[in-house]
Amino acid sequence: MSYHTITVEVRQQVAHVALNRPDKANSLNEAMWQELQQAMEWCDAEPQVRAVVLSGNGKHFCAGIDLAMLMNMQRAIEDR
Repeated sequence: MSYHTITVEVRQQVAHVALNRPDKANSLNEAMWQELQQAMEWCDAEPQVRAVVLSGNGKHFCAGIDLAMLMNMQRAIEDR
């Protein structure tokens, strides 16, 4: 498992999934949404994982959706 916006580590049957964009207050961009889905699907399918802990690296857990991503979504909707 190789991710750019999250980290995943399994210890004692617990998957520790951490948002890893501390420079952006762990705001959710498109890549993070996709990686979170992949990681959670992997955790669900992995027999050794019995629980998942979701956290954020750095000072903040999560600032919400990345504003740049939100603006791109708005442009895509307007272009329809």
